[in-house]
Amino acid sequence: MSVTIRHAWHLAAIAVLGFACGTSATAFAGGPVGKGGPKGPPPLPEPASKGMQTRVFTPKNSDPDDVLRAISELLDSVAALDQMLMPEPTGPGAGMPPGTPPVGGGKSPAPGGLGGPAPGGSQLGGVGGGPLGGGALGGLPPGLGMIGGVGGQPNGHAARLALDRRTGSIVVRGPAKEVQIAADLFKLLDTPRDEPLPEFKSLRAFALKHASAGDVAALVNDLEIATAVLALDEAKLLVVVGPPDAVRELAELVSALDAPVKKAPDAEKRKKLFPAEKGVS
Repeated sequence: MSVTIRHAWHLAAIAVLGFACGTSATAFAGGPVGKGGPKGPPPLPEPASKGMQTRVFTPKNSDPDDVLRAISELLDSVAALDQMLMPEPTGPGAGMPPGTPPVGGGKSPAPGGLGGPAPGGSQLGGVGGGPLGGGALGGLPPGLGMIGGVGGQPNGHAARLALDRRTGSIVVRGPAKEVQIAADLFKLLDTPRDEPLPEFKSLRAFALKHASAGDVAALVNDLEIATAVLALDEAKLLVVVGPPDAVRELAELVSALDAPVKKAPDAEKRKKLFPAEKGVS
């Protein structure tokens, strides 16, 4: 074989070896190698969006304004209870005061969560335009809801509430949990007085015979039972939302307190436990 032919074969072998090495490097790095080669890691799944629902309720046996107010106050209390039961945040920004902009100059989320209203109330479509509520919850002063056994101003629920004056219908739009609570509360409030209370998915209702709903709610507040409570004294109803164990504990309390009061014995006949203080008769 001549020198020229051997030189040509040598160059061809170098070219084939270089192509093979380049193909192997591309395959190892995850790049495409033909139609059947590896294509790299699959794309990350998109985060699931929060489902929003819309329901319309038309009261037949109750006042629409009262029903709207009751729904708003209970949802506010439930939202504050959820916030209280939420685990402590971790990571960047943990422990920062509410409303502090996140690192990087981003905007803080709107109060009330997804599409939420301003703190403390819901938005009424063309009815006043301001926060709804301010009535007493759990026997507390106006504006201090009964939230998980701790009185305080709630941050507001995520649902939007509106009242159609022409039909007297209440429109609720929000997360499935809040819409379900609104639906159950509406069913409770629109039940005639002479009918037994229906069963509910998201709440527990107590029809009181002797005790005041506001007084019982105030005791729940003092005992710090982790529930959201709506006291409706005129209807003699106590509405409760919370973890099953806490609701059972509250049910036992209601059973003990909703009893007729017996005539108390004379003070002089009662057994004394401590000596009387001087100057006190």
